[in-house]
Amino acid sequence: MTQSLVTLAEDNIAFFSSQGPGETARRLSGVFEGVREQALGLEPALGRLLGVAHLFDLDPETPANGYRSLVHTARCCLAHLLHKSRYVASNRRSIFFRTSHNLAELEAYLAALTQLRALVYYAQRLLVTNQPGGLFFEGDEGLTADFLREYVTLHKGCFYGRCLGFQFTPAIRPFLQTISIGLVSFGEHYKRNETGLSVAASSLFTSGRFAIDPELRGAEFERITQNLDVHFWKAFWNITEMEVLSSLANMASATVRVSRLLSLPPEAFEMPLTADPTLTVTISPPLAHTGPGPVLIRLISYDLREGQDSEELSSLVKSNGQRSLELWPRPQQAPRSRSLVVHFHGGGFVAQTSKSHEPYLKSWAQELGAPIISIDYSLAPEAPFPRALEECFFAYCWAVKHCALLGEPQAPRATCTCSQPSLLQAPPTSASHPLPSSPTPPSSCHLLTQVLPNLPPQPLYPLSLTTAPKAGSPPPPPPLPTHHPVSSGLYHPPLIAPSPAFLPCQPPIPHSSAVTNHPSPKPGSTGERICLAGDSAGGNLCFTVALRAAAYGVRVPDGIMAAYPATMLQPAASPSRLLSLMDPLLPLSVLSKCVSAYTGEAHILSKKGDCMDVWVLQGWAGIPDACD
Repeated sequence: MTQSLVTLAEDNIAFFSSQGPGETARRLSGVFEGVREQALGLEPALGRLLGVAHLFDLDPETPANGYRSLVHTARCCLAHLLHKSRYVASNRRSIFFRTSHNLAELEAYLAALTQLRALVYYAQRLLVTNQPGGLFFEGDEGLTADFLREYVTLHKGCFYGRCLGFQFTPAIRPFLQTISIGLVSFGEHYKRNETGLSVAASSLFTSGRFAIDPELRGAEFERITQNLDVHFWKAFWNITEMEVLSSLANMASATVRVSRLLSLPPEAFEMPLTADPTLTVTISPPLAHTGPGPVLIRLISYDLREGQDSEELSSLVKSNGQRSLELWPRPQQAPRSRSLVVHFHGGGFVAQTSKSHEPYLKSWAQELGAPIISIDYSLAPEAPFPRALEECFFAYCWAVKHCALLGEPQAPRATCTCSQPSLLQAPPTSASHPLPSSPTPPSSCHLLTQVLPNLPPQPLYPLSLTTAPKAGSPPPPPPLPTHHPVSSGLYHPPLIAPSPAFLPCQPPIPHSSAVTNHPSPKPGSTGERICLAGDSAGGNLCFTVALRAAAYGVRVPDGIMAAYPATMLQPAASPSRLLSLMDPLLPLSVLSKCVSAYTGEAHILSKKGDCMDVWVLQGWAGIPDACD
């Protein structure tokens, strides 16, 4: 491909050089000279990366890693330039040849290819500097500092204009363009109006000029991602929370019998240990930052199941929340489902609620035939780590204990494969999303339909009945320490040490308790199979809730369906994070702002002015502040 591109570039250079001293011919000749230079310089580097990329694959059946993605992205850019060069060579003499349009597109892709060559150079430095077989750089801070200085000088706007989404399948590009146009239009009117609805309406009327001018859109996109704080992203991502849009989305979604917003009281309760159900552990309500408070969850069920219309569950319905419990006559209620899905929504830890995700959750409930609860956890920066984790874990334990109210019978999970489950207690400091592959992946609901039937049913045990330990039984295990050494590739200690208020309490010591006879709500499930599901930040919470359950010794979920989860939380350079510089949905600067909000550092950002973006990245990477 490179040789074909160089041959075509030289042919076009010769043609346009012979067209006289005109400005357009001179620019076209210069573009093809640049394409030839960049292609010849890039191809050997791509070959070297691809020659060692297999060393970083998970296994022979999974040929994927950041180096492969970077090579794929660069070759997508080369392929587009090859296609455009052939078109120019075939049509340059035609009277219908659109010179200005083709020149603008060639210049945009040449700029993108130049920036990609810089990223490939840093990927090669990672290969040389890293430990053999290591994807993540953990050495001298000098390389990270160099990378951040290069990040400031990179022309990132070229990736958000004409070249937006070139590395993805063509089917997704119109969607990315719509999101980009909406973002820059919203950013232009941000803080000019008081309500989100008025900002959205104003943005709709002015979005046309960004649609017809890709260069302007790219420059504005770069300005917004680098200069606006996390409150802007919270406002933009919460557009889907507006009543008008959510109502329209619900009209087009599946109709369910049950959709209720429940408020779980902040009251401690007992959970049996999976190792010895005669012992229990106390599950305390969320306490971090704001003290005890109710946790909101949304119960969605396609059928009205046993327990879902009980007085116990009705007493938990939030008074000002949405209610949807349609009780038209039917011969009988559906039996309790054997499965339960616990959902954690995405939104970068700073935005959205279950309301935004309700339309597809209704479809899940219909196709899976299982009730779903979605947790409305508190959002950063108002409620940083570990508030969201505490609320999600509290709601998960409540669902396990009262799953019959949700439409599922109760059952424990008795095993855990996590060697150090309490690593969960360290707050995340960064996130990384893999580059999507070109083929369309299976839907989340399709994955869940594969997971749930294959999960083995778990034995039942009474959750509201506990007895004293038997004579001669071993003493309860000591409480787990708050801090643990890093031995997992998924969870790492925070870069910025959290305050004591951030640190979650130690798992309480298991104890025995007397027999209790109080009724518990029954949401309509037997609890034989429980699966956690979440996207982005919600995917992170899926893993951390499961790890905390293991740390407490209570039932862990039978399965996890995490869509593009934020799992690699170590502040280290990697090839995938090089690609995040051109991410059309969550660029590196935006990602770092969300992380800073979640770790409680967002209140400092407003003091940094124009170099806020650089300061956030420097703080994320642990290098000295250059903005003061």
